[in-house]
Amino acid sequence: MRPASLFLAVLGAAALIGAALLARRIGSERPLSLQGATPDPYGRATPAPDPGRGARDGPELTDEPTPVTMSSAGQEPVPESAPAVASEPGARPEAALLFRVVDARTVQPLTTFEARLGQAFLRPLLDERGRIRHDFPDGRARFPGLIEAREGKNVQLLILARGYEELRVPELYVAPGHELDLGTLRLERAPRLTVRVLDELTGEPVPGARVSLIASGAPPAPEDRPPTSSALDPWSARTDLDGRVLLTSRPGEPVTLSVRHATHLSRDVELSLPLSEEHEETVRLQASAPR
Repeated sequence: MRPASLFLAVLGAAALIGAALLARRIGSERPLSLQGATPDPYGRATPAPDPGRGARDGPELTDEPTPVTMSSAGQEPVPESAPAVASEPGARPEAALLFRVVDARTVQPLTTFEARLGQAFLRPLLDERGRIRHDFPDGRARFPGLIEAREGKNVQLLILARGYEELRVPELYVAPGHELDLGTLRLERAPRLTVRVLDELTGEPVPGARVSLIASGAPPAPEDRPPTSSALDPWSARTDLDGRVLLTSRPGEPVTLSVRHATHLSRDVELSLPLSEEHEETVRLQASAPR
């Protein structure tokens, strides 16, 4: 063998031995970033969990892609882990006044009354049809839409009921967007007159008769008192199915009791009301001749 060939053979053997030693050394030293990793059946290394990581530190980072869904508009993908976008806030709740009206003597609820609210001008509480509301189951009422609350102004509440003294609750402040519950309002009884209208011949009650109490030289109503709707006129009303009507009396005064009905003759009764809180009168009407 020539000297040149012998030299190349020795050099090749040395190179193979050196490569084997280098590979063995690399295999015995694992990189620091993969220490504690779990072997993967596909030859990959999965990092081991960090024992020092807490629940408040957020989700663990992985190499897996984050699932995405399309937005409601169908234009931009939104990650499923992204927090939901808060909806637009709705209209601010309206300010309202809550209360319940009862008889001060019996503590029974008053289901028929009129409520007015405001400052100088007191507006009535209306129903869903835009008419003045008079019927309140269990005596409970809710007065919504307080315009004064937006301007930070106080209001006064007025309660009117036939056979009761009017009740005023002044200097009420309702915060914007809130409800103020006044609880129970007790109405004191006024002197009252109960009139029962009967048919003169049969003695049966006459429902729907208009009964008016007209005082002789009665003083006008105070100027600060708002006008009362005809449904709650304290001195005029229609009889119920039992032929009865409740009016506010005028104790010790001479009055005219006027009774009108479509199928009976009209009648006016002159009387002097006694000085009593409760008084009852019976009026008999003669049926009109058929046409």
